[in-house]
Amino acid sequence: SNLNSFSEATPIIKFLDLAADLKFVDFKIVSRWDSPTLLAFLLNVFNSFVILVALLVGPWNGVLPRHQFFSDWNIDIGGMPFSLTEIEQCLLRHASSSSNVWFWNTFVAPKSYPPSDPRYSLCLRYCEPRINFVLNWGSISGTQDLFVFDPKTIEDDLETLTSKYLDSVVRVKMSKKLVHLPKVIDWYQRDFGGSSRKILEYIAKYLGHQKGTDLSSMLEKNVQVTIKYERLL
Repeated sequence: SNLNSFSEATPIIKFLDLAADLKFVDFKIVSRWDSPTLLAFLLNVFNSFVILVALLVGPWNGVLPRHQFFSDWNIDIGGMPFSLTEIEQCLLRHASSSSNVWFWNTFVAPKSYPPSDPRYSLCLRYCEPRINFVLNWGSISGTQDLFVFDPKTIEDDLETLTSKYLDSVVRVKMSKKLVHLPKVIDWYQRDFGGSSRKILEYIAKYLGHQKGTDLSSMLEKNVQVTIKYERLL
């Protein structure tokens, strides 16, 4: 019985050991990484850290409120503490738009790191809209995939996972001129161009045949499409 328990726990122990090894990351080496390597690293760290916190304290919509889950727990990267909120907002979204939720931006969101800060070497220097669809927040509103990204294949993987996620959650009701989109697009509209039309044009290219055809047809005919954003679950 004890041997079986140890065997079942071994993958978790290995996972915790790998998480602990992040404290040995050298920021000087990171500063020389290319963009695909840095992006893959940050996505893998974020998604793994979500699993780690969930293992330790349970899911955020159960035991802990969302803010505590993402802000109260830190992981050591290169000798410096990072919360999930800091990894997402300061590193992955460094060059992306801030949330359009006033309360979040004013009272919750952490400040960006200046170039003089050693943590700046971990910041992604360009806007990557597809991160909105591959970050696993541990909720049913986000992606259900737990994917390990490889710098060599990350571009194709982002395209595949973005298409898979959007095609599963976006609803196009052509007869009602209505499109249902995930809430994350509402929060970060400027990542997708800001205007309703640019958002829909971005989304259309990732939808399956029928949905994509219907949405593209409405856009080509300049139909006034209503967007409804689903609430976060």
